[in-house]
Amino acid sequence: MKVKFTAEIIDDDGNVVGKRTSEEGGIPSMETFDISTREGFLRDFDLLEKAVLKARNQIGADAADEILKGTQKKTADPRTGKERQL
Repeated sequence: MKVKFTAEIIDDDGNVVGKRTSEEGGIPSMETFDISTREGFLRDFDLLEKAVLKARNQIGADAADEILKGTQKKTADPRTGKERQL
């Protein structure tokens, strides 16, 4: 099994201006999740928790990168008339 997060960056008008997805596998299926022993439960829960946290952290970083890319504006240099990056 795997966990999948999707983040949409939406502008003030409600338009989706960016979309990122992060997924992480290695999660025990519901059928194989070991609840028969404390050790088995803790092991499988640890796998689940690590996968969720890794995917969550990645989607947060990807969404921040997407927003920062969108903030790069171009303006014309008044002396040359050519565009320049801010």
